[in-house]
Amino acid sequence: AEVSAESELGALVGMRRRILGPNLSLLYNEPIHLVRGSGCYLVDRQNKRYLDAVNNVPVVGHSEPRVAEAVSEAMRTLNTNIRYIREDYLDYAEELLALFPAGLDT
Repeated sequence: AEVSAESELGALVGMRRRILGPNLSLLYNEPIHLVRGSGCYLVDRQNKRYLDAVNNVPVVGHSEPRVAEAVSEAMRTLNTNIRYIREDYLDYAEELLALFPAGLDT
């Protein structure tokens, strides 16, 4: 028997609640089952596109090849946070700060 999209979504919502716990809420009354993103859009199982104004899209977008490669390279090299001294983080921060208007300070 073929499983309907609604029953599949219901099963995924139940699985999410069981695995991640009931306190991690969903953003919408009718959950959106996303399968990919491209640029500023998210795409669901039925190929419906949504303009994404929530997830880092104003900064990098989804599926940006340069960002994916940079993240991949960083993960292959060293996967830590910025609580340690790392030159690559410092270099990136300097480059980013150079783009800020005069008068802004960290």
